[in-house]
Order: sequence, then structure tokens, then C-alpha cells
Amino acid sequence: MGRSTLIAAVLLSCILIGKACDYQCALTTECAEEAPIFNYRHSKCTEPKICCGVLKNNIYSSKKAEFQTQLDWVQPQSIQTQPDWVQQPSSDYPRNPPVLIKPTEERDDFQDIYNIRKYPEPLPTTNPPVLTKPTEEQDVYPDIYNIRKYPEPLPTTNTWPTENPTQLSEKNNKCGISNENGLYNIYNIQANQAKPGQFPWAVALFNDGNYFAGGSLIKPGIVLTVAHWLVDKNETDLTVRAGEWDLSSENERFENQERQVQRMLLHDKFDYQSGANNLALLYLKDSFEFSDHIRTICVASPNKSFQGRRCTVAGWGKIKFNDQEYSSTLKKVDLTIIDNHQCEQQLRHTKLGKHFTVPENAICAGGELNQDACVGDGGSALFCPGGDESPGQYVQAGIVNWGVGCGQKDVPAMYTEVSKFYKWIQENSSGFTFRSNV
Repeated sequence: MGRSTLIAAVLLSCILIGKACDYQCALTTECAEEAPIFNYRHSKCTEPKICCGVLKNNIYSSKKAEFQTQLDWVQPQSIQTQPDWVQQPSSDYPRNPPVLIKPTEERDDFQDIYNIRKYPEPLPTTNPPVLTKPTEEQDVYPDIYNIRKYPEPLPTTNTWPTENPTQLSEKNNKCGISNENGLYNIYNIQANQAKPGQFPWAVALFNDGNYFAGGSLIKPGIVLTVAHWLVDKNETDLTVRAGEWDLSSENERFENQERQVQRMLLHDKFDYQSGANNLALLYLKDSFEFSDHIRTICVASPNKSFQGRRCTVAGWGKIKFNDQEYSSTLKKVDLTIIDNHQCEQQLRHTKLGKHFTVPENAICAGGELNQDACVGDGGSALFCPGGDESPGQYVQAGIVNWGVGCGQKDVPAMYTEVSKFYKWIQENSSGFTFRSNV
């Protein structure tokens, strides 16, 4: 009897121990058939899980299959939506970029993949990352390292003109060709400023390194300017700079060129008192090299009239008469060339007096409020569109001579009439191929 009782106890203990859930611990909702366990105190499953003999679905194999499906979006065959385990961008993105986060505990088998991509601080760029399609050679798992690509930095400035070199070369060999839109954009440029490289014939004259007047390039080695600024100068102290825009900057997108003056020639009939025949030529030791920002201006043909035409002056003179400094950047002003008789009548109401007459070989332009050349613009070109005779080209009609104040209404300024000196300029340009399209 005692022996039988011992055998029964051993058998019962074996049953209780042997049946301690050799199956799968799972939630009731995940279990199709509960395992035959007689005493749950001996089961390794803890509440709320039970020992399940048959699962409704194999949740672990299904989770792996689900993860594999989510990875399909990085395969070359298709690009699908982002997996649900990638945190979506926050409202203040890109300061807080999305990062890959570890999913639920049920995916612990794959936590090495969940955590392989972490973004360090600080953030790499201000541009948000974009998802890109991997190459065909990449496999699924290597792709996970390359799913985030950062775009190239955005351009900060506009680039040079897209014209081909042949077109630029043809332009450089013609006179009076401007760069209407400039060679590159400058933000907040003022209406009275020329654009960089817009008027490539405009040159600045320096005496012992100090700017004092403007001029225009009419040949690679000859500059046209006024005589009155040169009467007390020595040619060995003079320098001409072409391709300039901002006199105060050494960091422009294109390089200027400087040349020493070898000789200067003032017109023999120049009258300092009245400004009659006020022009001069500067002969340079070395010619300028033409480029898209250094070109010549066309010279008006004999007796060519520009009366009533809207023309332009570009120079580095003062913006207003009472300014203490010259303009550092090349400024421009549009003016109308007016009849000499009208000019005389208007100027006789100034301190010039009622007997004033326009000087010999001079023309008048302006007389508009706050629209005028000013002190320091002397020698700069007054140039006009070529019109039907020379479309797309500018022609120099005048040279800034003198004026009464700057920008006063009904007070026009005086300009040397270039067309009257065509023959003189040509005769004194021996050894050069003179250009005149109009």
C-alpha cells in the first residue's frame, strides 16, 4: 500500500512538472487552443499570458514578415511609404529631424537594425533630408544605411552669363555692347546704380592712386575724357582702371585691369573759362585686354544729332551736390538731350546771367529734379542707344563737362559734343583701328 502510494505521487509530480508549458506563452486573444497544463503554478508563463498549444497566428514569424514588407520601400523595385517605425518630422523641423526608434518589445530580435541609424548633433544642414531610391546593386539590409541623403547646398548667388564663348567673343569685338542685366546680381541694388559690368566702357581715372574723374574706352589703348581735369596733372602720375564697379571693394566677381598713362593730349582749342572744346585723349602704355566686362564705346559720326534722345551717364561722382564723398559704386542717370536755345534760356535764370550762351561744340542735357550728373562725373560718357542705325549698340554723344549745382529742375548741364570732334579723334588715333558705327 505504501509502495503504491509512493509510485502514484511520483507519477503525479512527473505529470505536473512535465506539463509545465512546453509550448508558447501568449495572450488569450492570440491563442487558438490552450495547452493541457494541470497546475499553472508550475507554468513558466506569467499573467496575463497563458500556455498556448496552438496559436491563432505565429506572431513572431508574422512580425518578421511584416518588418520585411516594411523594408521593401528601399529596394530598387519599388518605393513605398515610410515604415511606421520612423518618427514623422515635427512642426519645427529641421531643428528636430526624424530618427529611427526602437519599436515594441515584440521586435527585440531585430533591435540591432532598429538602432543602426542615429543622427548626431548638431544637425548637418538647414535643408531637410530627402529619401532617395537606392541603386539596383544594393541589397535590402545595406540599403538601410543609405536611405537618408542630404541634398546639395542651395546656390547663394547667381552665376555668370550662360552665353557660349563664341558669342562673348563676337560681342567683345564690337563697340557699344552693354550687359543690360549686369554680369551678376547684387541684392538691394539702388535705381541710381549701374549693375556690375553693365557699361564695360566706363573707366576710372586716378592721380597718385586717388580717383578724380571718369572716362570712356574708345580703343584698347586710348581713353576719351575732358581736358579741364588734366591741365594740372602729370601723365606719369595717372592710372586708368577698366572693368571696375565698386571702388571700395577688392572682392568683386570679375577682376579689373589697370594701365599707366604714357601720354595725354588736350584739344588745342580748349577754353578753360567757358568749357569750349573740352576733351582730351589718354594714351596708355599697354592696351586693355577685352572681356565681357571690358569693351569699347562707339564714337558718334560727324555732325550726328541726338537732340530729344533719352541717354545715360555712368560715373563715380557724387550722388548729391552737398555729399562729402564720391560714390563708391558706378552710378547711372538717364537724361534727355535738349535744344541749345532752350538750354540757354533756362541757364540765363541762374547765376550765369542773362547773357549766357552755350559754349562752342557743346550740347545740353537734363534739367530734371534729382536727375543729373554731378561733381566727380567729369570726363564720363553721355551715351545713347544706337537706334535703327545701330541696334543693340550704344554711341557716345557727349562728355560730362560742367553744370550749375546738381539735379535742379530746369537747370540742365553742359556736355562736350563728341560728333563735332570725330575727325580730330580719328587723326590723333594713328596706329589704331578706329571704330565708329554711327
